[in-house]
Amino acid sequence: MAFPQVVQSTTASNGNLDASTFDVTLPPSLADGNLLLMHVSSDSSYGSAPVIISGWQTVLEDRDGATHQSMQAKTVTSGDSDSVVTINTDDYVENFIYVVMVEISGWSGDINDIGVGQNTDGGIDTAEDVDTIDPALSAAEDVLWLSSYSTTSESITITSPAGWAEVGNYSDVNGATALAHIESNGVQVPQGTWALDPAAAPFRQTIAILPGTGATLDPDATLDDAALEPGKAITGTYANYTSAPTVVTLTDSEGNTVSSASEITDLVIDDGAKTYAFTMPDRITTGTGTTLLRGDITVELT
Repeated sequence: MAFPQVVQSTTASNGNLDASTFDVTLPPSLADGNLLLMHVSSDSSYGSAPVIISGWQTVLEDRDGATHQSMQAKTVTSGDSDSVVTINTDDYVENFIYVVMVEISGWSGDINDIGVGQNTDGGIDTAEDVDTIDPALSAAEDVLWLSSYSTTSESITITSPAGWAEVGNYSDVNGATALAHIESNGVQVPQGTWALDPAAAPFRQTIAILPGTGATLDPDATLDDAALEPGKAITGTYANYTSAPTVVTLTDSEGNTVSSASEITDLVIDDGAKTYAFTMPDRITTGTGTTLLRGDITVELT
């Protein structure tokens, strides 16, 4: 597998206008199927308020008095690029709304897979550690970690943790918000410390983006000419999948293929060996050959 990748990011602000809605233009050239995150921080004049964005899923949310931050997510679909979405604060008037948006490729494809952690800290300080998180990840998974930091204190400078790449950083006279990311294997979020100048009361959030399904199969260990006969049981092993594949396709050096989608008889995925088995059909599935597969065989699991 490979780490999920940050494709692009952008920031936006409502210009500190007292309003209960804010229209945000999404980034350009979004790719269908990618993950789009929107981190929203706001300061309500009348107390905490929810962020409502039609078609988006709330991944994480913090509220404390007049301050609110939220992590929203959606899977990119056709027509999202450069479109306008409305952030609704549910009849609460906001002094400001800050937004950091980030597009991510190579993710698991399921928003519910996102690991989350959060901490609301009302204390005044000049430094805060990245929030801890335990999303029950495998130590072998390639995880993209994102950490956010927000404050409603005036004229604040936020500095991202050492080793973390900054995704977005926006500040003005009324507050500030920033988002940073880092790639790391393992169960726990990498360490890091956010810095504020001058001291302020911060909010912080952390999420874990899991990688997409991918596999490397060693055909030399599982396939040989003797096994590729009609009616024979074909077995193999696979690794690096976050979920069990459902189709095995064998392709020979002449481009002929055999697909096992309807012939799979056993498919196992666990923390140890991962195996598949199916019965070799009588003829090829696609191609111009009149016999079964021959020559070098390529294996693909999907």
